[in-house]
Amino acid sequence: MAVGLFISAILLLAQRTGFVFDLEARVSGLTTGALVVGLFYGLAAGWCASLLYMNKARYSPPLGVCLLLLAFICATYFTASRTQSLFTFIGLAYFISWYIWRTKKFILIIYAILLLIAAPSVVFLIESYTGGSSLMRVFSALKDIFADGAPQDSSSNHRFVMWSKAIELIKQSPMFGYGTFNERPLIDHNNWYSHNQYLSWLVSGGIVGLLLGLSALFFGYHQFPLGRRKGLNIKIVMLIYFAAPQLTNSDLTSTSV
Repeated sequence: MAVGLFISAILLLAQRTGFVFDLEARVSGLTTGALVVGLFYGLAAGWCASLLYMNKARYSPPLGVCLLLLAFICATYFTASRTQSLFTFIGLAYFISWYIWRTKKFILIIYAILLLIAAPSVVFLIESYTGGSSLMRVFSALKDIFADGAPQDSSSNHRFVMWSKAIELIKQSPMFGYGTFNERPLIDHNNWYSHNQYLSWLVSGGIVGLLLGLSALFFGYHQFPLGRRKGLNIKIVMLIYFAAPQLTNSDLTSTSV
């Protein structure tokens, strides 16, 4: 699985740059495919790193860190999604912190800090020369929040409008929603979904739809080998790499660009 993820990362980055395909995978107005692939790649990398960290082989921790670094690079450079970039970085920090706590090798804190500074710095430099936008958009949004109290970019503003409309719709039909194919026309904003998976489930299926969606989302962790082991909690891995990024995207609902 680890080898497959390394190969996948190479193909994703080649697609992003247009090296293999004629069109870049993440350009303005083309989002869904890249976001979904990046989302599942991050989750797969987190699961694989979880297994590797529980392995006693010497190569396992470095390999797990490399996988999580690749997930961060794929999120920032391939998807150009601020939310996925942020949470894959949080996931990387979580795994490193957990490993230091488990091994009690506190000298690794110095290397961890250097790595957590170097990873976004390198990606930021790459984006500066290749026209990427994920980390730059993160810094811009944070600057706007601290300076003006709210992000000023159009992407965030569009989301606030869609979330407001979705909440109003949910209030009118909270139990069963409006049906699977009615979200876009009801939101009525650039033919988009709610850009929040949980709001999308509520609009489409109400509370019943949300419960079914959440059940499907977290069903797998019960069967996962690390689900009941001490220390690393697979529910936290699921939350960081899969559930939390859905707060700003409807990746499981929007299936077309």
